[in-house]
Amino acid sequence: MIGSRIVSLLFIWGLLAGNLRAEPVFDQLRKAAIQGDAVAQCKLGAAYYDGDGVAKDAAEAVKWYRKSAEQGNALAQFALGVALSLGHKLTKNPVEGYAWLSLAATTNPDAGELRREFERELTFEQISAGQRRFAELSQTIHSVP
Repeated sequence: MIGSRIVSLLFIWGLLAGNLRAEPVFDQLRKAAIQGDAVAQCKLGAAYYDGDGVAKDAAEAVKWYRKSAEQGNALAQFALGVALSLGHKLTKNPVEGYAWLSLAATTNPDAGELRREFERELTFEQISAGQRRFAELSQTIHSVP
């Protein structure tokens, strides 16, 4: 159930990168991402996560999601939280995923709802650690819808 809900939310929020198979489109996106554009970084992360215009590369996706998320992009915070929580083709880190989903939830209630679904799989210690990490993140990063 969580998997289909995630895909639905990403589609609704427009996070899925779309058709980037055209080389000039991908190159423009990558250039903007390298120059620090948070939206482009998030879309580039989605492209790597989905294999849209590039080979699927979860580690590269997380790298770009993180760059965008650290700039306050709530969609990237959500995507990073999901990727880390699921651990799809990368090391699962539910504590860090919980923290990023918590940060995204400050501007988007759907992220909070999804975090609560992931929470069911966590121990009390993991939730506590995730809450502490969220507190650290929220001191320096603010979500922007």
